[in-house]
Amino acid sequence: MENKTKTPAPNSIIDVVISNQHPNIQSFGLDIVGGVDRPYLQGETGIFISAVKDGGLAKKCGLLEVGDQILEINGSKVIDANHDDVVQLFVADRTRVALQVQKNKLQLLKTAAASPPVSPPSTNTPRPTAARQQQDNSGVSVSGFVIGIALGCVSVFLLRRYMTSGKS
Repeated sequence: MENKTKTPAPNSIIDVVISNQHPNIQSFGLDIVGGVDRPYLQGETGIFISAVKDGGLAKKCGLLEVGDQILEINGSKVIDANHDDVVQLFVADRTRVALQVQKNKLQLLKTAAASPPVSPPSTNTPRPTAARQQQDNSGVSVSGFVIGIALGCVSVFLLRRYMTSGKS
């Protein structure tokens, strides 16, 4: 693995080359999201690193992080590319990948999206309180838990019935 930059500044653009000595048994060790056909954030069609796998080549190079935006792969610009086309660029040569990456781009976009609006919110629509939102969220998880328990019980019942019917 080749590193051209040691400690990249936030939002800087860096070049990273990852070499893979064992392409048949090892991947580059990162996952991506996004693309023109699968925007990760509304209005943002870029390709972003969504996971850097522990022990993987991307983690070992020390320069790539979740939230980095991939601008180029092996010299091909991927700013306005389809997700599957980008995946094909990664697998075209499993022995080496050269990336141009903008650091921390996803975090910057999420921060901008989460910032309060400039104009005051409408007074016509009441906003739920934090307690009400928590109650709504816990209701969903509790109902999912109850459904899971019910399915588990039915499965055990059917399995026992099947097992006892085979013994008679």
